Amino acid sequence: MQIQWLGYSAFRFQSDGTTVITDPVDARSGTKINKQGAAIVIASNRDTDPASAVIGSPFTIEAPGEYEVKSVFVQGVAAGASTIYGITIDDVYIAFLGSVAIKELSDSQLSVLEGSDILILPVGGGPVSSAKDAVAIINQIEPRLVIPSHYRASGSKGLDGVEVFLKEYSAPHEEMDKLKISRKDLPQDDTRIVILKP
Repeated sequence: MQIQWLGYSAFRFQSDGTTVITDPVDARSGTKINKQGAAIVIASNRDTDPASAVIGSPFTIEAPGEYEVKSVFVQGVAAGASTIYGITIDDVYIAFLGSVAIKELSDSQLSVLEGSDILILPVGGGPVSSAKDAVAIINQIEPRLVIPSHYRASGSKGLDGVEVFLKEYSAPHEEMDKLKISRKDLPQDDTRIVILKP
C-alpha cells in the first residue's frame, strides 16, 4: 500500500487497483484537493460534498457504521458532529481521525481504534486537535506508526507547524514524499513518526 498526504486531512491510499481518498474537501477552509480518481471517499465531516472533489462516482462514506468496498473494510464511530474511522487496507489497520478537535478518545472510540498499526491524526491546534492532544491520543491507541496531519503547510492559516508536535512527542521520525508500507514493514518495537510532504 502507498500513502500520500494531499494537505489538511486529505490522504490518498493506493492498493492493488483500489484508491481511497480521505477528506478531499477541508470543512473549515473549503479547500479542495486537485481532482483525482478514487473508488472510495471517506469524509470525517458531513458538512462538505466530498464526492465533488473526486473524479468519477466513488463510494462515499461519511457516517458511523461498518462498510466493506473492494476489499477495503471501514468502521466509523461518532466523534461529536464528525466521524473517525478504522480502515483496513492490505491487512494494515489505519486509525484515521480526520479533522476533529478532541483531547482524548472515549471508550467506544477506543474500542474501534486501539492497537491500530498506523494512526493518522491532526496536530495543528486551532480548529483541530493540538500537539498535546495528539500525544494523549497516541498513548491511548499505541500505534506502530504515526502520521501527523492538519498542520501548517503552505497556504494554511491558524495552525501550528509540525515541529510543535515533534517537540511534544519525541520518537524517531523521518520525512518522505510517499509512504510505501506492508504489514511486514511495520515497526515491531517503538512507535515511529512518518512526516509526509504535501
